[in-house]
Amino acid sequence: METLFRAFMLIFLSFVLVSWSAPVPDGKEIPLSETETEEQLAKKYLKAFYNMSSRSIGRNANSAFTEKIKEMQKFFGLNVTGTLDNKTLAVMKSSRCGVPDVGNYNIMDTNSKWENSVITYRLVNYTPDLPSAEVDKAIANAFGVWSSASSLKFSKIDSGIADIMISFASGDHQDPYPFDGPGKTLAHAYYPGSGIGGDAHFDEDETWSTNAKAINLFLVAAHEFGHSLGLSHSSDPSALMYPTYHYADTANYKLPEDDMKGVQALYGLPTDATTKGTTAASTTTVQTKTTTKGNQPSQTQTTTATSTRAPAKTTKANEACRDNMSIDAAFVFGDQIYLITNGTVWVKQPSKAVVKSSVQTLWKNMPTPIDAAYALPAQNLVVLFKGSQYWAFQGNALRYGFPKDISNYRLPSSVKKIDAVASFQETRTIQFFVEDKYYRFNDISYTIDRTGPIAERYPELGKKVDAAFQLNVADWPLCQAFGSQEHPMILEADCPSCLCSPHTDDPSTTKRPSSTMQGDREPVPLVLESQCDKSAEVQV
Repeated sequence: METLFRAFMLIFLSFVLVSWSAPVPDGKEIPLSETETEEQLAKKYLKAFYNMSSRSIGRNANSAFTEKIKEMQKFFGLNVTGTLDNKTLAVMKSSRCGVPDVGNYNIMDTNSKWENSVITYRLVNYTPDLPSAEVDKAIANAFGVWSSASSLKFSKIDSGIADIMISFASGDHQDPYPFDGPGKTLAHAYYPGSGIGGDAHFDEDETWSTNAKAINLFLVAAHEFGHSLGLSHSSDPSALMYPTYHYADTANYKLPEDDMKGVQALYGLPTDATTKGTTAASTTTVQTKTTTKGNQPSQTQTTTATSTRAPAKTTKANEACRDNMSIDAAFVFGDQIYLITNGTVWVKQPSKAVVKSSVQTLWKNMPTPIDAAYALPAQNLVVLFKGSQYWAFQGNALRYGFPKDISNYRLPSSVKKIDAVASFQETRTIQFFVEDKYYRFNDISYTIDRTGPIAERYPELGKKVDAAFQLNVADWPLCQAFGSQEHPMILEADCPSCLCSPHTDDPSTTKRPSSTMQGDREPVPLVLESQCDKSAEVQV
């Protein structure tokens, strides 16, 4: 039971056959059942892979159904019509990956990594499809793909508990993700961690081979071991970590550039000592696994990351207090408040001078101007939005696989950019402001669970919001706030005063920011509106 519970806490990844890459492996579509209509197929597909809720499948749900079709079409690069045309149905009928296209796991796909540079693996059992020597060779070569491109080394052990335990099984195999028979899910693997973390399972109902006549074990294993090392799927069709299976020549196989960058971002460049790949089989018994943060999202930085703090360059208050200052984005990281305008970043801490930095100094190669931003301090992540994409930086290093499309947040296809965003880690919700509407994304149900006109829900505000964030007053004691002791409001009618002078209005007219929960109400976000001419505290 303990293993099963831990497994539910893992980010689960799988790798399967798809239509355009010799599925099953002869390229045939999965036919409809005798009683299944195309609309039923589509609804089942969208529920499984695009989180269409059961309520959306009921009556008066045509609009929701259409939006989900559009979301799916956009993901696959199809013509976005919202209708079940032939190309859309062809994709839906194809064998495919069992993981949702917009995953049910955390929106950041946060990876953990192994702490050691020498990683052990063990084959628990063997497939009867191949001689054991052929299986050993395919597995060793699959690990060699990754060791040749990084500082990692791999060592095979024959007993005990290895970092990566490899097994062949069919159907229910004592984890939460039973296999589904031949021609569908091929294998799955888990991110680095204790217990089941890092382990790779291969579906014994498939026919495994060392060539193109059946499912090539080397290619699938190399992909799965990428997950075991902490890599997520890539959107690059040429990448090994692309989520679909297609046969490639395995002779002298070289890791594609996208995958190489990913593994090197986690583990560094190869050294002379690591270019030889895996070591010979060993009889060493290893009793424990070591990792940075187990199976939970890593809170450590990548090897190239630095702390998300601005350089210690202070600036005069009046430089930060330009009359025409317009805020593009704002967020709180620990006790620091970041205000972003064009390419400039203003940073303020309690009782300290304002620090001036730049977007390029803090987040290299991030395009400007930035539309919106929020932070996940527990993961050392800053998430920046521009246009229809978002970038996730760990320290000042861009995370592997980014930028990604904002459709991952389940926003309607009509949303092309974000005006403002605020994150609430206590309830795992993210509030988006888009033109005159708001959308609340729930990271637990992975849905937009609340939406409507800004003016109706937040009459304190106007129709458009420029920036928003949550302030934890525990980090800003009243005597240390930007304003006076009686007035802790930091985003004031005189916009730049949040970086400069105390506010002198009647404190009795201002509500105090709060981080407490009342029913389904979330902590207070502080909101900046058009050209910073108005601010308000609102409950969401």
